[in-house]
Amino acid sequence: MLLKRGWLYFVGGVLLWMVAAQSWTGQASCPSKIELAGKVSVWIDATASAGYSDAIQQPFEAVKSSFSYGSTRSAIWVKLDVSAPPACLKAPQNWLLRMNVPYHDRIDAYWQDANHQLIHWQGGDQVQGQHQQTARLPTIPLSLLSSDPLNPQTFLIRFASQNTLNVSMDLISEQAYQQHEQTMLLVSAFVGALILLALLFALLQLFIFRAKGFLFFAGFTAAISFIMMFVHGWTTVFWPARFGDAIGTLAQAFALFFLVLLSNELLKLKHYYKKLFYAQFIATSLVVGWAVVSVVMGQYRWSLPVTHLVAFFIMLGLLFTAVRLWRKEPLAKVYVLVFAVTVFALMVRIGVIQGFVPINFWTDNSMSLALTMQVLLFLLIMFIQNYQEREHRLALEAANAQLFTSATTDYLTGLLNRRYFFELAHTELERTRRYARPLACLMLDLDHFKAINDRYGHAVGDKALVAFAETLKRELRREDLVARFGGEEFVVLLPEQSLSEALTTAERLKVQIAQMELALADSESPLTITVSIGVSTLWPTDTTLDELLMRADDALYRAKAGGRNRVESE
Repeated sequence: MLLKRGWLYFVGGVLLWMVAAQSWTGQASCPSKIELAGKVSVWIDATASAGYSDAIQQPFEAVKSSFSYGSTRSAIWVKLDVSAPPACLKAPQNWLLRMNVPYHDRIDAYWQDANHQLIHWQGGDQVQGQHQQTARLPTIPLSLLSSDPLNPQTFLIRFASQNTLNVSMDLISEQAYQQHEQTMLLVSAFVGALILLALLFALLQLFIFRAKGFLFFAGFTAAISFIMMFVHGWTTVFWPARFGDAIGTLAQAFALFFLVLLSNELLKLKHYYKKLFYAQFIATSLVVGWAVVSVVMGQYRWSLPVTHLVAFFIMLGLLFTAVRLWRKEPLAKVYVLVFAVTVFALMVRIGVIQGFVPINFWTDNSMSLALTMQVLLFLLIMFIQNYQEREHRLALEAANAQLFTSATTDYLTGLLNRRYFFELAHTELERTRRYARPLACLMLDLDHFKAINDRYGHAVGDKALVAFAETLKRELRREDLVARFGGEEFVVLLPEQSLSEALTTAERLKVQIAQMELALADSESPLTITVSIGVSTLWPTDTTLDELLMRADDALYRAKAGGRNRVESE
């Protein structure tokens, strides 16, 4: 009992110490970030022509620290009243007013320093010269903030952009800002490396398998990469000023275009819904064309609302189509699961851009997270589909090869059949006559084959035919045409052989056949067979293959009549 009470006292003491430490820390430490909730108010300049002296006299309405007005020609003036927390007085630090949206065209900030001098700061991704933005996010360096909550420091900030006007700000210490940027750099590098590996792998698959689906995937991945760079502010770091909006506008249009082509490869949309596919293809092609015109004219606001509207309906259409193909296409199920999450995230992002959805960390980064997942899973789907199609193609090629073999060869001996022999022999005859080259023919017939079948059975007869065919394959050249003409009769066409050479070949075959021994039952001696051969050559007066074969057949008849196991020539 005493031990149990001791443990209770110990645990209670630890909990009290933790609460006390947390309370003391919360009171004593200076926060690295100041929340702006309740400190932000807005005035909309519909003409976008008011200056600081005009804006300071206007009535401002209180809003959240993050908000969006979508695509508008108006300028947004933000009034920010902020003071440093009392805990920061003992350890003063430098503060930064950070804009969490990197693609505003122009930002003008005004405030008074300790000497009541008006300070004007300029930034934005369309500002050039000494005020050109080089950091990932626009940040305004501030002097020491007022520590009097009743007399906070006032900032007046003007936002104008051809892109959507999303305003998200916070006050952050310089040290915390640098730590956050280092983290973002590592995360972006990791995501970029994943996408780069996916892109390189797709290009490798395109080079190896020649599958155009990987080309569409590469285009989609490249467009997605540029979109993510634009959304997170990396275009202002790696490209000159004024290029960021053009990159973001074109990347969104091309991503939609390649998404339709890639979805067609994955789900075979053209096969199942041909009209729908062509409608989507034409719509996205027009979106790309309109984006190019907008970039050339420098009017990005012409393109973005159109792109977002078409993207909304295209993605819903693709998702609906994938659901309809759930049972017809094996990959449709994976496509639906991946694409449903992606469509939801992209619609959230479009809602943020157009001002329908509030801005926070998850809504602001929903597109980047979803698109990274989509790129990697699309690559996996493409690889699975390509593997399945390759296996199917190999199986089909093997089946076709088997069908071709069945149609062109003798099922028992594996030699050419009569029909295919004539097809190849006519081609060889034309070549021989064109180039005036020699051509010989052998007609072979196994001696007393009927007697072998009658005495030993057809199984032994078939065995003799197979052994005879194997000997011909082994003794003859690769370019020689060897066929089973019917029953126990065979024919050989010998390109580039004269009569004397053909006779030598025939004699060698006769000897090799005679030396064959076929094993029978244990009680019987091995079976030997002989062959009679007729030889003929192509005459200059021959006009058909039948004449060559007829003379070889006549010579074979004489070999049979002369006692068999002989070679006779024309």
